[in-house]
Amino acid sequence: MLARNFFDVSSITGSQKIYLLIIGGEEKVKPRIVEKEGFKALGFKWQGTFDEASQGGIQKLFPELQAVTEGIENKVNPGIVIGVSYHNLTGGLTYYLCSEVSEIEEIRYGLEIVEVPAYTYAVLEHEGPDVMASYQRLYSWIEENGFSLNQQILEHLEEYPSDYQPYSDELKLIIHIPVLR
Repeated sequence: MLARNFFDVSSITGSQKIYLLIIGGEEKVKPRIVEKEGFKALGFKWQGTFDEASQGGIQKLFPELQAVTEGIENKVNPGIVIGVSYHNLTGGLTYYLCSEVSEIEEIRYGLEIVEVPAYTYAVLEHEGPDVMASYQRLYSWIEENGFSLNQQILEHLEEYPSDYQPYSDELKLIIHIPVLR
């Protein structure tokens, strides 16, 4: 949810019109369910309103994390950066941009420890400028396939390539929304 348009996706309903990218009569990428173990990570924290997020508040974390990423020890997957969103503030959220680590030996650069419990996620890969459409598509798919949201703690998780450019028009990320079967 880090495109130029940031919004509270929990308000999306299945009745909204969704435009799918269709190639050769089939969806290019289909949503799926993934079981993900809990993990620890080190990252930068951002807190603010949804409006502040839409004005680029979260995007500023990417160059900050990229500047220190070589100094983060015990990275599980150096090619992936994780965004973790908690909608725990009235009218806003807490967002961590982090790297998963197998072990935490030393905390440097003002990084914080992030612990994410195991979840079942509805997952969708996104490419292109309109991240909001992919979120809408995934929320509709969740509802249409009989799943319910499991967002008591975590609102959503995003995986980015480590060289992600948040101001690009060609965004590439993987969206994870916690669900219950």
